[in-house]
Amino acid sequence: AAHLPRRAAVDHLERDRQLLVVGVFGVLTGVVLMIGVLRLRSQLRSARHALALMASKKTTVIDSLPDLVWQKDLQGDHVRCNRAFARFFGRDPADIVGINDADLVGAETAQRWRRQERAIVNGGGETESQEWLSTRDNSQTMLLAIKRTPIYADDGEMVGVLAIGRDISEAHRTETALKQREVYQRSLLDNFPFLVWLKDTQSRFLAVNRRFAEAVGFDDPARLSGRTDLDVWPKALAEKYRADDRHVMALRKSRDVEEEISDGTGTTWFETYKAPVLDDAGHLLGTVGFARDVSERKQVLEQLTESEQRFRSLFEHSSSVMLLIDANSGRIIDANPAAALFYGYSHDELTDRRIADLNTQSEKELALLR
Repeated sequence: AAHLPRRAAVDHLERDRQLLVVGVFGVLTGVVLMIGVLRLRSQLRSARHALALMASKKTTVIDSLPDLVWQKDLQGDHVRCNRAFARFFGRDPADIVGINDADLVGAETAQRWRRQERAIVNGGGETESQEWLSTRDNSQTMLLAIKRTPIYADDGEMVGVLAIGRDISEAHRTETALKQREVYQRSLLDNFPFLVWLKDTQSRFLAVNRRFAEAVGFDDPARLSGRTDLDVWPKALAEKYRADDRHVMALRKSRDVEEEISDGTGTTWFETYKAPVLDDAGHLLGTVGFARDVSERKQVLEQLTESEQRFRSLFEHSSSVMLLIDANSGRIIDANPAAALFYGYSHDELTDRRIADLNTQSEKELALLR
């Protein structure tokens, strides 16, 4: 009887242990089940993500594109690509799946691409870039305009990154050649010692040289692009220039004039040339022109004119006989009134003779004088 309480206690402890084991087993079972459920959910999510990627494959369409197209998962591994992408690297599209960029483009480019993809994953937006792409052995190189965009599953969760790269190598070479030609043209324009400009059919400046820009108070010729004469010259002068443009375009003939221009501080003479610009088909594109300062030349000509007028006045009014004679032929080029009176011939009659015709001495007398 003394052992009954102890036996009851042992039985009680045994029941508690069994209950504890059952409870622990139940908890463990619940945990295992929970893990299983979570794993199942993860597998289902991965399956949905894979389906989303697969759904976006449009194999026939993207394989027909000349652009390079590739898709990657969130870990940066390739999920698929089109034939153009695989062909660039000398592989089959199936060989690209599952590999890392470092296997294709080298570590440096792979790291740069990974940074760009992480920015998309973190920010959710699209990115655009231009970069030279080369194979690891540098056997092929092209300049790509790359657009990267995130891919989402039906539940709205991001599942990867889609990239499309367009080969712009030829466009880049063309642009580079055009820029080089522009540099040459700019050098040519800026080294002209006078003002040069090109306008469209609305008399808007398309290009001017540095001398023109400086003449109208601009430090950069490019700042004049799109402006008109009204923006840089006094209104009356600008309207005259625009009228000249219309005249040249209407007649499709060049025009060369000398004009006096006053800017308020002084007067300058310019020789201005304008001509229409036509394309190969004869369509009017605008006008081209130049203007150079001819004030010094004009001043020299005026001085020569004044000097000639003074000489003419002296020649005409002198009481002495004056003849202008060609040294080679002896022909009389000009005679003043005193000479006409002295020789008894009119001016026209004198200029139709040689000096020998007026001589009254014999050959012997002339020989003695020589």
